[in-house]
Amino acid sequence: ILGIQGEREPGRFIVQVTGTISDVRVLNDRGQFIPMEMNYQGDHVLVNAEVLEPGNYFVQAVVNGMPVLRPVILTSNGVIGG
Repeated sequence: ILGIQGEREPGRFIVQVTGTISDVRVLNDRGQFIPMEMNYQGDHVLVNAEVLEPGNYFVQAVVNGMPVLRPVILTSNGVIGG
């Protein structure tokens, strides 16, 4: 239902869904919401996470009315999504 893939540009990733996506949030490993620049484009959202330090994060989204949580690892070389 929800996948995450890194973009060619460092610090950016796409949240891709099958269905309708709303209310996308990025959280740190302590569950704290981190404001991010996001560009909603139909069935996916481009997230600009350039301000984040490398580490473990989570993407929380509402997909087809249901909450979904996926891990994201930011490295100095890119993004690894779940």
